[in-house]
Amino acid sequence: MSDDADMADGKIEAAISDAIAHVRHKMKQASISPCNACHFCGEWVKAGVLFCDTFCREDYEAQEAARKRNNGNR
Repeated sequence: MSDDADMADGKIEAAISDAIAHVRHKMKQASISPCNACHFCGEWVKAGVLFCDTFCREDYEAQEAARKRNNGNR
């Protein structure tokens, strides 16, 4: 019979596996690369950054989701 530590270990492993799967899924969806400008508003950003803030990232994601819905997942 499992003790509390074994059950906790299983939950941790499951959480890690879910997180890894989520990141891999997001990486497959990523189709933009850093260009030193925010991909939503065009404001200058540091090297390797895609958006200037979370608002632009969220707006970009919402816009892309709408585009995919309307254009049939190009």
